[in-house]
Amino acid sequence: MKTIHFTILIFLTQFSLIAAVCGQVTPHKIAAIHPENADYNDLHFLREELKDVRIIGLGEQSHGDGATFEAKVRLIKYLHEELGYNVIAFESGLYDCTKANEIMEAGGGANENIFKAIFDTWNCEEVRKLADYMDECRKKGQPLTLAGFDCQLAGDFAKKDFITDFTQFINTTALATRQPILEDEITFADALRKHIKFSNFFTKLSAADTTILFNTISRLQQAIATHHLAGKEIAYWLQIADNILVDYRRKYGNFSLRDSIMASNLTLATNTIFKEKKIILWAASSHLAYNVNLVADKDFRKSSMGNDLRKSFGAAYYCMLFTSYTGKAKVGFLNLKVGQPAKDGLESYLKTIMQDYGYVSLRNRTADLCSHGANAKVFGHKALNMDLCHMADGVFYIEKMTPVRY
Repeated sequence: MKTIHFTILIFLTQFSLIAAVCGQVTPHKIAAIHPENADYNDLHFLREELKDVRIIGLGEQSHGDGATFEAKVRLIKYLHEELGYNVIAFESGLYDCTKANEIMEAGGGANENIFKAIFDTWNCEEVRKLADYMDECRKKGQPLTLAGFDCQLAGDFAKKDFITDFTQFINTTALATRQPILEDEITFADALRKHIKFSNFFTKLSAADTTILFNTISRLQQAIATHHLAGKEIAYWLQIADNILVDYRRKYGNFSLRDSIMASNLTLATNTIFKEKKIILWAASSHLAYNVNLVADKDFRKSSMGNDLRKSFGAAYYCMLFTSYTGKAKVGFLNLKVGQPAKDGLESYLKTIMQDYGYVSLRNRTADLCSHGANAKVFGHKALNMDLCHMADGVFYIEKMTPVRY
């Protein structure tokens, strides 16, 4: 009898190994996506999955995905409470989010300040639940820090305060170095005002305005370098200056510039002010994925922020993408049906092994999963050919997408 039992044990062990090698994926069932659900038993697999991860990116197929936003807020709660992630960094302005966080650290409410900083697309019911949670965390003495990594000056704080703040820094630097930096403060302010106005649009600045901005920033950089000025404030404003240059240049055809400076912004913050912290990113999937050149689409960027983060942080950077089988997403003022999945695509496959919600890791790549990952809707709800297994670390599946609620 012992011989029979031993033989069965060997067979089962060999079968498990064969299944792993041949590609049978083990999905994780997700019980709920609603942020109010604080029973995190369905998420505890992430403790091992994210064991050595310092930066986790939470993507979204489009900026109108309400169900994804809900799932992300619940994930953020788990990551903060259970795994020690204490920074939430948005695909929104570096300056705006820094300003909002300073006000919140001084006692200001999250709901009153976050939406003056992050892009309007996230000023919705789903993200307001995150703001409420951030207020709760601060009251408990366990704050969730707000950060931004985009080059754009599109928030209310930028419109109201940026010209004054940046001009003051320039004048302080000129006084400290005894070097003239601003030739004409009024003309500079006018050029900067137009830059802020069109920051979130494709409108190009005039050659005269870009010349004023470039020359002023060049003199600022030269003065700081010549006199060896250093410190956190200096580093911050030099980075802001680089962001301005990239923001107006990207509109002249090189759209990868934005991803490059976003990665630079995040890397600088990670290695300085957030040196001891673990960071959650909230952004479009197309920015967070790496090896995006593996998407078979002529309009897709050849590089991304995720590429640069992967190079800088290796496996300590984790990209979580989201996808859905059916449903609707918000596009402008309309609720439109999401694209159909390919017959043999990722979403069609996940529907056969999951119900409602689920998660699959791409770090332990299986042949079965990767073959279906050759076509997926993770970018813009559009079924595209790609090599997904080499572009992300995991996929959160939502069977029915719902539009964001404003």
